[in-house]
Amino acid sequence: MIRYFIIFLFLILSISCGSEGSELNQEQPKKEKKARVTKELYDFSPSAFTITEEWTAFKFLKTKINQIIKESDNNAIEVIEELDKAILDVEKSIPVKIKNTSLNARLTVLKTQVGLYKDIVTEENSTNKEHVKQIHNIIDAFNHCVFQINDIVEKLETEERYKDLQ
Repeated sequence: MIRYFIIFLFLILSISCGSEGSELNQEQPKKEKKARVTKELYDFSPSAFTITEEWTAFKFLKTKINQIIKESDNNAIEVIEELDKAILDVEKSIPVKIKNTSLNARLTVLKTQVGLYKDIVTEENSTNKEHVKQIHNIIDAFNHCVFQINDIVEKLETEERYKDLQ
């Protein structure tokens, strides 16, 4: 009988201690983890770099995207406006050798992602998580532009190599 009483007492104590601990957990708000930009910008392949090394508009575009990555905590609308202008400059100054519709399409996607980010920045209730997600989308769109340029240059080189065989 004493055993049952001790077990019963032990259960009551453990239940009451457990409920107090859960009340403490409910009182303390959960700390929200701060989202961070984790993606990186890609570079041109060595062959594409030789064709694009004088393309200052693209270099400036990459600088502006890096600036948005670094200032992801701030709502720097000025930087976004500069990024918009940089994309327009890139579109106007595409080297003739690599100019094609697929690259223009990639740049249009990049412009769209920047526009969506501008909408988030101007929103008053936007969260850090939304900012980081949209910056990741901008990085992806930029990287697709780089991949497209690398692909165009690779195709040009392949055509040059096999031109003599035809």
